[in-house]
Amino acid sequence: MGKYKAFTRLLIITLAVFAVINYLLWICFTRQLFMPDSRVSDLVRLSYLFKIRQERGAGVDLPKRHFQFSEFKGGRVDMITVGDSFSIGGGEGKNAYYQDYIASNNNFTVVNFRSKSVMGRPGMSAPVNALAVLYNSGMLDRLKPRYVLLETVERYAPDRLVDNFSFDDTEPLDKLLAHYAAYKPVNVLKKEKASFINTGNVKLIKYNIKDLFAVTKINDDVYRAKLRQNMFSGSYGDRLYYYYDEYTNSVNITNNTMRTMNDNLNFIADKLAEKNIRLVFMPIVNKLNLYGAYADPPRNDSIFFEELRKLPKKYLFIDTKALLRDALQRGEKDIFYKDDTHWSWKASEIIFDAVRFH
Repeated sequence: MGKYKAFTRLLIITLAVFAVINYLLWICFTRQLFMPDSRVSDLVRLSYLFKIRQERGAGVDLPKRHFQFSEFKGGRVDMITVGDSFSIGGGEGKNAYYQDYIASNNNFTVVNFRSKSVMGRPGMSAPVNALAVLYNSGMLDRLKPRYVLLETVERYAPDRLVDNFSFDDTEPLDKLLAHYAAYKPVNVLKKEKASFINTGNVKLIKYNIKDLFAVTKINDDVYRAKLRQNMFSGSYGDRLYYYYDEYTNSVNITNNTMRTMNDNLNFIADKLAEKNIRLVFMPIVNKLNLYGAYADPPRNDSIFFEELRKLPKKYLFIDTKALLRDALQRGEKDIFYKDDTHWSWKASEIIFDAVRFH
């Protein structure tokens, strides 16, 4: 009987300790991953490495702002932008929108169309298909922009402009206008409710222990590389954390892929030129591609920019790798956020101080 009481007491203590540990981990860390309004960067959300979180600042100190189309009240339009999360301030923080630098530096009216909100176009090809809808519906005829800037992250560009390329999507203009009039952004990362005892607490412990060792893979989503010098401010500034498909997608890019992509971009440029619109193509360099030269050992996984530079273009090409690489060579830190796949305001400033429109 005594042994039974002792075992019961030990079990109760063990369960209590287990519950307390889980509760503390939940309160201090993991509940932030389940709060829709919590500002948790994408690599922290995927890796559970809260220790690498980086301050971003806040607010806008530029003289002009861009418009989301759902907020635009009419008037002259100099540029329309269509892209992915980089085009909706995905990195957050100070001066989160590159469009505000375009507007301010060129005295432009810039209007952004959220690609996944163009009648709910989903998937990898969303920016290109969204642009097709704007073209084929008559929206561009209505707004008469001088430029259209198409933005895509490097790692998804082959999916969007080669494998799933189409420029046939359309919608009736009145339906499109009604859609945007009623459109409200939604928090796509909203999580389900969770108990304070959950698998996230286990992942938090597991991945943080793993990060103490010389690993190249935190989990299936987040990889890590050692840098030869501090490229980011604060602790862990000599580590490069990046999303797995920055590597897996890049190694599949070939010369033929890049030629087909360029042909399709020239096709879009010709279509826009029929409406007296100039196409601007801005692929966002992968974090791994940009910082790879500073890795230990050095990395050179992608030929994307090197091959695209060589090809004849009917569009204006913004070479984000070359512009940001030059800034790195000058010693600039925090061009990308340490804890995120998105760049910081510094990248937007560097690029659009160099690239001007007329």
